[in-house]
Amino acid sequence: MIVTCSHQAGHTYRFLFLVVFAAMLGHGILLPVLPIYAQGLGATGLWIGIIFSGYSFSRAVLMPAIGRLSDYSDRKTIIIAGLVLYTLFSVLYFAAGSPQSLALLRFLHGFASAMVVPVAIAFAADQAPPSKEGEYMGTFVISFLMGIGLGPFIGGILYDRAGGMGAVFGSMTLLSACALIICLLLPPSPGTIRSPPPIRQIIRQKAMAAPLFFQLVASFLTAVFIAYFPLLAKNAASPLSAGQIGIILSANLIVTAALQNNFGKIADRRDKRFFLGGGLLVIAATLAILPFHTTFPECLVAAVLLGTGAGISIPAAIALMTIAGRTTGQGSAMGAYVTIIGIGMMIGPVAGGIVYDSLGLPAVFIVSAVISFLAVPVTVLLAPPPADT
Repeated sequence: MIVTCSHQAGHTYRFLFLVVFAAMLGHGILLPVLPIYAQGLGATGLWIGIIFSGYSFSRAVLMPAIGRLSDYSDRKTIIIAGLVLYTLFSVLYFAAGSPQSLALLRFLHGFASAMVVPVAIAFAADQAPPSKEGEYMGTFVISFLMGIGLGPFIGGILYDRAGGMGAVFGSMTLLSACALIICLLLPPSPGTIRSPPPIRQIIRQKAMAAPLFFQLVASFLTAVFIAYFPLLAKNAASPLSAGQIGIILSANLIVTAALQNNFGKIADRRDKRFFLGGGLLVIAATLAILPFHTTFPECLVAAVLLGTGAGISIPAAIALMTIAGRTTGQGSAMGAYVTIIGIGMMIGPVAGGIVYDSLGLPAVFIVSAVISFLAVPVTVLLAPPPADT
């Protein structure tokens, strides 16, 4: 249920929700087949990591500046510009014919994404009622998670039954154009802070340490799962189809989305440290056993458990960022937050590719599980106690 707000704010919230959902649905369609497509072009494990990381690298570089810019200029204009580029770059996937060209295109696509997602989140965060940040922003994050969650399911079916990669690229382009059209319905959003603090100052704030560290680790783990699970499934004793892989990736993200509202409400009333650490423990345990259970039912259960771990913890993290953003500017805060996501998404596939080439595919998931487990005490120590939130 969406938090009660003014009539105008309610319309803005719904349009932003649809914009992010459509854009992320288009992006998610590509995820289950991109590693397979890249491998078909001759990509090694490291090049697969680079292809996935190119998208995240350009986002990580640009998002702090774009988020800060949106704090003293019109957020709607920035989102529209990003979606125009997003649509144009989607068309160019038809021409990618080598690992190198695909990596370059992913870099450009990430550039466009940097102008859409963090600014839209900041736009929504401007309207979050005090003491209901977890509920309000947890609900909004559903747009992102449901879009990117349903995408792999649709992408796998399109690849298997509707024309392969051409159908996938065409659908991604169409959805990006739909997001652009919806964005035109948004009202203007003038800046909320005339002189946002420097990015370095924002990142160093004590209140942001725990959510930023948590999101760095969580996005690292998510990127590893998305990039290398399709290969694990294809190389299993009983290989899974692209459609089955899509269902599993979708289940992971849909479960995360389904838990956002309820755990957002709970996080508003309870100690957020419990949710951050608990989510990471669930993710660590699941990744540790995944390489040894690769049938479709087993992978589906693992995806649900990974989604549950993220669903428990993400509302608490974004609530902490929203609270801190009231003093720094939501654009700057969310720019930093999504930048950290980009860094994790960038490092994860490359690190996973190195482990894959050196130690084999199962080791990618086992090493990731160890990282998740070790991150639990650090996250809990960094997080402020309830009285400070």
